[in-house]
Amino acid sequence: MPHILFLTVSLLFLLTSCSLFAPVKLQQPKVALASIEVLPSDPLKPKLKIGLNIFNPNKISLDFEGLSYTIAIEGIDMVAGVSNNLPSIPGFSEKTVYISATIDLRRSLSLLSLLWKEKRKTVTYAFKAELAPKGILPKIRLSETGQLSL
Repeated sequence: MPHILFLTVSLLFLLTSCSLFAPVKLQQPKVALASIEVLPSDPLKPKLKIGLNIFNPNKISLDFEGLSYTIAIEGIDMVAGVSNNLPSIPGFSEKTVYISATIDLRRSLSLLSLLWKEKRKTVTYAFKAELAPKGILPKIRLSETGQLSL
């Protein structure tokens, strides 16, 4: 009889401890472009402040190793950069993360030349970003395009 009780208790212990190590199913966080703002800066090195809304649909906090991004206007890459200074996003919440970027002056002159020749009232932009979460989640890719009025 003591052997049966010992086996039963051991089996229950094993079953409950195995459930502690079951893989956690995490949902992919979502990222959306929130804002692009021109900052006061040196005219030869114009700077932008880019806001990204990061949505965490999981019950655990998410930490990120880094972010890479590009902004193109009319197919001309105007901004490219990286950041490794991203905050933790608590579970079931969203946070707006701000990154700064410098505009490529040489490419902006090419864009101004194009706009001057074609007298456009709107331009097409493309924003692409890739977030690298720490841990087992895959990279999060964001691609957004639209029109800007001049």
